[in-house]
Amino acid sequence: MLKIDKNSIINLRKLTSVSILKCKAALLKCKGDFNKALYLLNNDINIKCNNSFINKMTDSSLNEGLVIGKLNKNNTKGVLLKINCSTDFVSKNNIFLKTFNILLKKALNFNDLKTFLYSYFSDDITIIDHVNYISNILKEPINIGGFEIVQDSYVSLYNHYSNKLAVLVGFDKITNEKHKILCQNISMQVAAMNPIFINKQDIPYEFLNKHIFSIKNNIMFKNKNTSSNIINNILEGKISKLYSKIVLLEQNYIKDSKLKIKDYLNMIDEKIKINIFKRLSIN
Repeated sequence: MLKIDKNSIINLRKLTSVSILKCKAALLKCKGDFNKALYLLNNDINIKCNNSFINKMTDSSLNEGLVIGKLNKNNTKGVLLKINCSTDFVSKNNIFLKTFNILLKKALNFNDLKTFLYSYFSDDITIIDHVNYISNILKEPINIGGFEIVQDSYVSLYNHYSNKLAVLVGFDKITNEKHKILCQNISMQVAAMNPIFINKQDIPYEFLNKHIFSIKNNIMFKNKNTSSNIINNILEGKISKLYSKIVLLEQNYIKDSKLKIKDYLNMIDEKIKINIFKRLSIN
């Protein structure tokens, strides 16, 4: 029978707070491998406490953490990764930061969250297992709260200095440095103004009708004795204002409020096309 080192049992008990017998059993099952035994016990603890990785993903207390993006070498693919925790203290912890950087590099090799989560962090330890392990070490719930991929002929990345906001934008027809500066500016625009759609044609019919109906009712309630022509004029203005909030191309450019984004694009090169954007943030 395999002989288990007493110090390993004692250290396992300190880290997991489970009984000595369970620590010994875990080490026997893992053939004396301390790290594998620790992962095994951590997972068992998470299940028994009904604090599994999937349940933690909906925990509203996880309002701190990091959001950072990364690009491949030729700027044709980018990933945004969001890892949540409960306190700012943990988000600045070296173990947390080291884990985040490793996961960010790995994330660039995947195209969806589920495949990434069930991929291997090392040997036979999955990403989910490792996050649970780090959660137990830091004594605080941790989860992967966001994962976005953009692939295009050219992808621009903006990481906010706070590491709590990041944006990816995919473009066509990017051929020179002037174009690349535009791409970076558009990424900053998305970060600052948080649009929902690229152009008006992207807005779903139901979404637009719902908002127009609400706006019109509000106008009519406040202007009961006003003519229909004036009401229609007010409605057009309100709809235009709605577009300027939710549609990227209709927004005022943050570096020159006299320009809309669509005008800025045409001024630099009318062939440039914005295909997609993704934005992740803490809060």
